[in-house]
Amino acid sequence: MPSTLGTCKLCRQNKTLLQSHIIPKFIVSWLKKTGSGFFRMATSPNIKYQDFPKRRLLCSDCEQRFSSKEEYFSRKVFYPYIETKPAHIYYSQSLHYFLVSVLWRILAADPGKYKKQCRKFSKELEETEEDWRLYLIAKKTSIKSDVHLFISDILETATIPVRHFNVYMARGIDATIATSSSDCLVYCKLARFCIFSPLMSYDLSKWVNTKISNGKGKLIIPQKLLDGRIGDFFLDRIRSAYAEYNRNISERQRQKIHEYQEKNIRKIINSDLGEALLRDSYSAIDKGFFPKRKLLRNEPCPCGSGLKYKKCCGK
Repeated sequence: MPSTLGTCKLCRQNKTLLQSHIIPKFIVSWLKKTGSGFFRMATSPNIKYQDFPKRRLLCSDCEQRFSSKEEYFSRKVFYPYIETKPAHIYYSQSLHYFLVSVLWRILAADPGKYKKQCRKFSKELEETEEDWRLYLIAKKTSIKSDVHLFISDILETATIPVRHFNVYMARGIDATIATSSSDCLVYCKLARFCIFSPLMSYDLSKWVNTKISNGKGKLIIPQKLLDGRIGDFFLDRIRSAYAEYNRNISERQRQKIHEYQEKNIRKIINSDLGEALLRDSYSAIDKGFFPKRKLLRNEPCPCGSGLKYKKCCGK
């Protein structure tokens, strides 16, 4: 693994830095194994990737800290849910640690980016990154913010809110700092596992069975996110991702993807990716999720197709 000398973002010591995964490696391997064997990113869909980007973030000692918790999440939470869909999952403090480590990496990997994009909450984000860092290196036993884990899946219904809903909710990889005039939360999505940490006050009663204790606990499934802002956030992320994908992909690559799908149709159908694609293709768009205001004909269609409203659901 390539390395160089520098300051480790976690322990803050001058050591040899490794190329660290922001998205845990076992998630990458699972997506490849249960999909097409490679990735396309919305920002550069004309390129086939074998891995997600890595950063020179951690020294080997801190990388090992995180690796043991990733192994725990993989063995005790991720695969048990993927394979058996249990009604509940018992967990230890390692789950809380793992989730915080994932969210911390988002802040630590590119702090300048989020300070620029989220200027109103730059102080809160900076304080949160330091609070989480001290917890992750065992200088603190708890953190100030709550951590939530919401597990999604492929919907077995006749309607979906927007196009590509199942592919995103079951297999999407995403990370961002979500803000509004009064709210700020750190978000990361690892296939079916959606991790949130609200940094401002929020109504916990609307987050049902999602809060993860900093210790032993029991994750009860199904869960509910009754906060309408979170539902709107999901739909906006799906629409934005596929609009960007459609803007950036070339016609040549569209044709190549079509040819690949025809050639490998049996393999795709029998995969987890194929199940999500199939469900999306058979499901109708529920227009009740559309904005209540009157849509202009030349606006992007809110179903997430990437087409103008007049050429899609507005026909």
